[in-house]
Amino acid sequence: MNLKNLRKDPKSLFYLFLEAYSVRFKPKKVPMLPTILQIEPTINCNLRCKMCDQPIWNRKARDMEFENFKKILDQFPNARKLNLQGMGEPLLNKDIFKMIRYSRSKKIFTWIITNGMLLNENNIENLLNSKPNQIFISLDAADKKVYESIRTGSSYEKVIENIKNLAERAEHTQIIINSTLTTDNFNQIPKLLELLQTLNIKKINIQGIHTWGKKQWDYMKEKTLKSKYSEIKKELEDYKQKAKSLNIDLSYSMIEPTKNNCNWLWNSCYITVDGFITPCCIHGSDPRKFSFGNLLKTNIKKIWNNKAYQSLRTHLKSENPPAFCIGCPELKNSC
Repeated sequence: MNLKNLRKDPKSLFYLFLEAYSVRFKPKKVPMLPTILQIEPTINCNLRCKMCDQPIWNRKARDMEFENFKKILDQFPNARKLNLQGMGEPLLNKDIFKMIRYSRSKKIFTWIITNGMLLNENNIENLLNSKPNQIFISLDAADKKVYESIRTGSSYEKVIENIKNLAERAEHTQIIINSTLTTDNFNQIPKLLELLQTLNIKKINIQGIHTWGKKQWDYMKEKTLKSKYSEIKKELEDYKQKAKSLNIDLSYSMIEPTKNNCNWLWNSCYITVDGFITPCCIHGSDPRKFSFGNLLKTNIKKIWNNKAYQSLRTHLKSENPPAFCIGCPELKNSC
């Protein structure tokens, strides 16, 4: 929502003030419902990516039904942003286009993140007709061998062709490349920038990896860019300058050392395919590990400030955050 619209809508301005207050002071009880949502359309996926927790899950793969999606979204009257992506490929849910349209009908800023393999002509048309604000496509290397070694089951040529076709037709939707980088593929950034210039893509977001809060992923710690930040800081700045010279906006997240920077418990919700609210999309995305309740059974108004939420907010603000948060890149001294 832009400033002109805010001036015409004092109620929205008031909720933005409450959100800013909640994020700044992080109270145990939050005076407004979440405004930023991430809803998981499916936990089915057509790839088996090296850094993803999904392939080792034993949760029953399923899609969110459209009526359940509506029931959930309708509980958030002040929602302003929605990411339709979780532990799966959103284009595998046959109702994804209806979900996007329904969200946009509520004037919610909406985007999806896709691995790009299913962006055929029919899906591109349906996707653009549903009018998401942004489409993120995962592309972690400009080199075929490196890319396909990360995204197991993918085809480099197919994804590049799909990105090209989408970019040529996306007049009113921003196309953004999402690159998940480790110390193994960090050197791909210059080639990625050159590739994006040929595809006429104007924005790339680089993000670091994390361990999903599980010991079986601890071996990845030494590969995180955050653990090597002091060594790569100069290169990152050089890459930003190179991107600028190519008229590409390069941003990055989960790479720089931070203070305890997590705002999820104060303004955001991660909602799983089966309706559970979990702490976040990073270490807290698995409902078997932790859940505040289920929105298909209990309204958000009864969940948002329940004892579990209040307890976790207090815990997260302390010097001893919850065990599953340890190692999260949003926390100070975590890698």
